[in-house]
Amino acid sequence: MPIALTTQLKACPHFALLRAAAEAKLREDMEHSVTIPGGAGQECPGYLAYAVRNWTELAELCRNHLGFDPTTWERYRAAHYFLKRITQPDRTLRRALPMGDTHPAKQGGPAVGDVPLAEVRNFVTEELPGFGVIFTNRPGTDRETYRAFKSGPNRGHYHGDQLAFHYCANARPLAVDHQCSYNPRAGQEHMHNRVAFHTEGFPYANMDGYERLIAFKASSVADVAVGQVESERLRKVEKLPPEIWHQEFPQHRFAKPLVYRRTIVFLKGEPQDYFVIRDQFWSSEPLYATYCLHVLAEGIRRDGPRVDFGRLTLFCAGPSRFDFQSFPWSHDNGGRESTQGARLTIRGQSGQFITVLCPGWPPAMEAIAGGVRVGADEVIFGDEGTAVSVRRQGREVLSLSAKEIDLDRWQGDIGLFVPDAGYPFGEIPDWLIRQRAPRSRHAR
Repeated sequence: MPIALTTQLKACPHFALLRAAAEAKLREDMEHSVTIPGGAGQECPGYLAYAVRNWTELAELCRNHLGFDPTTWERYRAAHYFLKRITQPDRTLRRALPMGDTHPAKQGGPAVGDVPLAEVRNFVTEELPGFGVIFTNRPGTDRETYRAFKSGPNRGHYHGDQLAFHYCANARPLAVDHQCSYNPRAGQEHMHNRVAFHTEGFPYANMDGYERLIAFKASSVADVAVGQVESERLRKVEKLPPEIWHQEFPQHRFAKPLVYRRTIVFLKGEPQDYFVIRDQFWSSEPLYATYCLHVLAEGIRRDGPRVDFGRLTLFCAGPSRFDFQSFPWSHDNGGRESTQGARLTIRGQSGQFITVLCPGWPPAMEAIAGGVRVGADEVIFGDEGTAVSVRRQGREVLSLSAKEIDLDRWQGDIGLFVPDAGYPFGEIPDWLIRQRAPRSRHAR
């Protein structure tokens, strides 16, 4: 509104100064809102889309009366690209990614109409700093594989989804971040596809924290990304949505921060693409760790290390022993959405899960030392030397060394503003302050 009002002040002798101030303020707004490269919003996708609409509407006034065009600026163009790049496939439609407070339409996830098929077919697995990684194969076809991995520190109106993923296979949503937003909002971490942590006194809890991408590598055969989040406490939450908004207490404090690290390996191949995931945690005291998965399915059946959802098979290569619980949930906000949930729980001061997610009925799978064998592929994890090794028919096709995991890895160029939007993520960590403290000339 102040920028629009400035257009009415052309008769003012100080109009040149006012026009320059309007441009500087709009640039500052974008610099605090949009991360480059990639265009990830400081806010979740739905709120970034709202901002881009406002900037687009304001652009005509700016062009005609103030002498600048914000639609030509790098951050505007990057934000526009980001909103297209993160769209998920739903048969022939592209829909908005439902992470964070991204409100559903009456018929389900909002359809995004300005994503040309020719552009979609050029998508590849890509890091989007501030957000994380979009894994992609066969884009724009009925066999498209899509996974959004929330592994960047932008947290405005996000909730409970640090290191979580939203997964589509064969151009259809499969293991999902629930499209429910405010009514009822699934702010609990165990309602997302990630590991949740809890204690006897806090059977359902959020660790919160600011996540970061600490390694990424892509190839024509396999891609790998590593994310990490830490927290000095757990925060008690309700079992089912809606969560209690801005509920900061009660809390369970740790002597040292709880560390949760997730490594996602994407294997591209025939007859199906699939994912191998390593989830690790380290704590100053024993606690429960629960691997949570929410799948659009009509049923769920466990058979030893396998959990069969019909459209998806989950295989747990490690640990060999875990407690299992089903966790069905549904809502009617923006169309009926019904999921079957799996909860795999272990207890310890440290531990890990190694799991495989494959659409339909997968090839032969078995646990091997340090990892898993899936058909002719082997994925081996280590903590020193080689962190990840991927072999196909005995030949190494991808490796990630432990030295390539960087806790100070750059998380993108964005302003200092770090909103919590009513979700108590905890103190902003030093590594994030160091990266975001420098201010642009427009902000100064």
